[in-house]
Amino acid sequence: MRILAAFAALFLAGCGSASAGGCPPLPADRAAAPSGCLRYSITPDARTYPVDAAGISFEVTATNVSTQPCAGPSILLCGGPGLSVFAADGKQVWARTPPIVACPMLIRLLQPGESMSAQVAWTAPRLAVGAYSVVGGAGPDLGRSYFLVC
Repeated sequence: MRILAAFAALFLAGCGSASAGGCPPLPADRAAAPSGCLRYSITPDARTYPVDAAGISFEVTATNVSTQPCAGPSILLCGGPGLSVFAADGKQVWARTPPIVACPMLIRLLQPGESMSAQVAWTAPRLAVGAYSVVGGAGPDLGRSYFLVC
């Protein structure tokens, strides 16, 4: 029993020292201000990635926050949203400009509380340890979401 208790104490001490020394704290996300009847959010597929992560995906979601049906966002349907990733020092490490595509004028009505999403994949380069943020490019406010590399 003493061996088990000693192992547990060693394990917990090791976990605490690894997280304290290797990864900075994760900043709080900033919610987007509503854009008309829609509120947008952007979320990475994980909050922590290893330095050699091959790819990161972001989900951009639009939610109808009104009490009436609302036209869905064309930025999620036609080429996807523009995104930018910034390091903690403010340096931009990636930008995605949506491709120029012919977009049919098919507008989907979102009912109150209904959401629609789009995925954006990024083949990330080898990133330095630290905190990163992702924001929308031109267009509506998507908020700001953070992730860590450590």
